[in-house]
Amino acid sequence: MNQAILELAPAFTGACFFLAALGIWRFGGSGRDARLAVAASIAALAGALLTGFAAFSGPPGGSTVLAGLYLADPLSAGLLLLVGVLALVILRFSINYLDGDPRRRLFLTRMSLALAAVATLVSTNHLTILVLAWIGASAALHSLLLFHRDRPRAIVAARKKMFFARLGDLWLLSGAALIALEFGSFRISTILSSASAAPDGSLITGIACFFLVGAAALKCAQFPSHGWLTEVMETPTPVSALLHAGIVNAGGFLLIRFADVLVLNPVAMNALVVIGGFSALFGTICMLTQTSVKVSLGYSTIAQMGFMLLQIGLGVFSAAALHLVAHSLYKAHAFLSSGRAVLAVASRQPSSPARPITVLFGLAAAGAVYAGIGAALDGTVAKTPAIMALGAIFMAGLSVYLIRSARGPGTFVVGLLISAAASLSYFLLQVGAAALLAGVVPAPREPGLFAGILMALVVASFVAVALFQSGAFSAAKRLNERAYVHLARGLYANALNDRAIGSLRLKRAA
Repeated sequence: MNQAILELAPAFTGACFFLAALGIWRFGGSGRDARLAVAASIAALAGALLTGFAAFSGPPGGSTVLAGLYLADPLSAGLLLLVGVLALVILRFSINYLDGDPRRRLFLTRMSLALAAVATLVSTNHLTILVLAWIGASAALHSLLLFHRDRPRAIVAARKKMFFARLGDLWLLSGAALIALEFGSFRISTILSSASAAPDGSLITGIACFFLVGAAALKCAQFPSHGWLTEVMETPTPVSALLHAGIVNAGGFLLIRFADVLVLNPVAMNALVVIGGFSALFGTICMLTQTSVKVSLGYSTIAQMGFMLLQIGLGVFSAAALHLVAHSLYKAHAFLSSGRAVLAVASRQPSSPARPITVLFGLAAAGAVYAGIGAALDGTVAKTPAIMALGAIFMAGLSVYLIRSARGPGTFVVGLLISAAASLSYFLLQVGAAALLAGVVPAPREPGLFAGILMALVVASFVAVALFQSGAFSAAKRLNERAYVHLARGLYANALNDRAIGSLRLKRAA
């Protein structure tokens, strides 16, 4: 019974969105487009639930269809369920958002095609279909970004996005071809099985890993190719939600899916630590300098994608998969509720900076709570160096809240309790994710010397950002004032991209 579900349910989920696109385009008049979109998303969610039930109720490592076109293990099943939930929410929001717009039928058609491509991407067991779904999702997104063709800024952003997307497509094609050549199969399950049994990687495997890393970094809008992601705000809000919650995560999924191949090349893993760590730090700092809520969310996505690639580079693939799911849910909610966020920020009252001793005390208290709970979970996957280091970054951010709560004894106790609950939740989620994906992705490994040094630098950098953000240190304040203008403009990397790609010329042509 489970095998039959695994063979049919993933295909059914993707087919629902594709058939919805055809139905809306052909029969979508007189409000039928809304009914078709909702019905298709509900049916797709049901298919995703069936896939998840069959995969998670199977043996450890999940059930896998080796001979079919779909790879229904816990990773694919979980992400297919995520796609189903997001699709239902975003499509329902789109119907109300574009109510009365004569082009809503076209919009829902394009959105359904994008969802069909994403659902196929996360569940396919064939390299060729994965590449086609990757390209198809990018093409559908491009058509959505140009939904308002009369807006010059939308054209500029879409052209930049198209340039980097096509470059990423070329790198993915090259990597996929080399992987198929090296392992003698286009079946992803066969490739992963062969790679997990290989003692080390060959030259062809190493080159293929670098192509995969490049394709993922471009898809995730990592520095310096990030500029288009902060400029696509001319598109309707549901497109921003789909982009930031779904399509931009495809790079992380690609690397998690091919984790058994990726670990054969430690140099590529270290490159991910550098790319992801710097992009995470860059996006976090630039986010704090933005005056636009949506642009700030764009830099937040760059930072979060950097965190995900950093986790992959450190070899904690289950943590990266958990991060992908959590970020998708958070960012979909953030964009769909961005209108309320503007009012919330506008009504926020400024507060005076804390004293330096209070900042140091809050940071030390957050670290002590985190280390204490981590010590209590000794012997679990949550105690691995990479997960502890990533959690330290999380606690550095949480310390900002704890510093604010240190203004009174009562509020400080509440802050400590919240910090303890957040730390415990972090560790338990890591343990749960590792258990669910056991046998699907490689177990965490001890980082090498170079990776360990990079990991320490990343943690120290985010602790420094937390100290600077507190505003308690005069030297940090002066540095913030000098760097503000440059950081608000993303260190001008986007301007250089404009010149290199020629997208600025579209403003004069529009």
